[in-house]
Amino acid sequence: MLRHLTRSALAPHPRIFGGLCLFGFALAMLLFQPGYLTVDGLFQYLQAQRVGIHTHIDDWHAPIMAWVWRRIASVSAGTFGMFALQQVLFWTGLTLISWRVLGPTPLAGLCVLLMAAFPPVLANLAPIWKDIQMGAALLLGVGLLLSAHDTGSRSALLWAQLPLLYGLMLRHNALAALLPLHLWGAAIALRLAHRPVRRGAVVLGGVGLLCAHLLVSTAFTAFIIKPQRHNPVQYVMIHDLAALSLAREEVLLPPYLVDRGIDLKELREGFREDSGDFLVWVHPERILSFEPVDGRALRSTWLRAILANPGPYAVHRWQVLRSLLAIGRPTVHIPFVTGNLPENVKASQQAASLPDFVPSRWNARLMHVLEQLRDGLFFRPWVYVLLALVGGVCAMRLRPPASTPARAIAASGLLYMGTYVPFAPTADFRYVWWLVLTVVLLPLLLWRALRGASPRPPLPPGPGAASPEPRLP
Repeated sequence: MLRHLTRSALAPHPRIFGGLCLFGFALAMLLFQPGYLTVDGLFQYLQAQRVGIHTHIDDWHAPIMAWVWRRIASVSAGTFGMFALQQVLFWTGLTLISWRVLGPTPLAGLCVLLMAAFPPVLANLAPIWKDIQMGAALLLGVGLLLSAHDTGSRSALLWAQLPLLYGLMLRHNALAALLPLHLWGAAIALRLAHRPVRRGAVVLGGVGLLCAHLLVSTAFTAFIIKPQRHNPVQYVMIHDLAALSLAREEVLLPPYLVDRGIDLKELREGFREDSGDFLVWVHPERILSFEPVDGRALRSTWLRAILANPGPYAVHRWQVLRSLLAIGRPTVHIPFVTGNLPENVKASQQAASLPDFVPSRWNARLMHVLEQLRDGLFFRPWVYVLLALVGGVCAMRLRPPASTPARAIAASGLLYMGTYVPFAPTADFRYVWWLVLTVVLLPLLLWRALRGASPRPPLPPGPGAASPEPRLP
């Protein structure tokens, strides 16, 4: 099947395709090798290597990432292996998309480099973060779906499910990003089966694919990885309850937190609109609880508080969203990281025998340029929301099936961002990275739709096939 995929998706010049991917990979190595270690990445590596007290994988961060890293680290210890996986996913996906739209031409290579060099994309290629790896995995999934769309390759459609599933396992809210992609995949599957591509069949097939991925993800995590349950959503709930408590001037926390002596003074000192970090991580032993009974008490208290205070809750979530989108604030919250960990986790880094990142001359020059851009329009998330909306409207005005990839990618980015309206934990720019990738891809896919044809001829209509394909919902 892999050989058939190579022939259909990369023909007629697979060596040129491979060379372009390798060039991008080498460029990433030159600039960022062996990757930036983040605090999240550090604790996942500690779990992967069973360092100190981190003997088990937990679900505070994506369990699949620690599980994969454990396998990679058995061959290549340190950050390089996971960083290399991230680059393979990204460069293969980006090259495949350009390849399918522009064909094996120098223009395709130039397009890959220009999209990868876009400051918010390039600045966040280095950190080993689940958000970045999710974006890279979905990018490869989109590339394989586009190959299946253009060539009628069943192999490409089947292989696309693997990176899409991995992306879902990296972030739960990737479920929203996957829905339009699975609707697109269902439309491709119907065409391959020479069946009418009707709206109801597309919705049924897309939702069915999404449910299948969710089932596989849940089963694999529960029965293969078996992580310890730490209830990570408590971070958002506690932040929300702190905001409501301060708005009402009364403590609206669950009994187990009240019993620990947490009062309005402590909440006021630790509360920040754009992040719960100061509230949760200064004294995590006082705030967090991993007991299931406390988790149930927190959820019920959170729901009651929201229903009783819808106005203050809406104001609070809007403030968090404004911070995430960088609306009305002079700075952007962590648009990128620089490769070195804060001092309070240095001991854990040393325990894992992980060295500090030593910037090369090329890296230092790049980071100097990025520092000049960090608070400008390039890193303002509201810009990408606006551009995705404009791109989605343009795609809807073009005729399917040529416009279907552009529609799917615009909807994927916007729906993914929509999940952060109620559940944004902080205002980190990394949460917007998939939206940025979709906006970078949209001009290419819209140009493809305007051209109205693919580099390869479309599938011939079979018995009972509909022509032209009706619009995707």
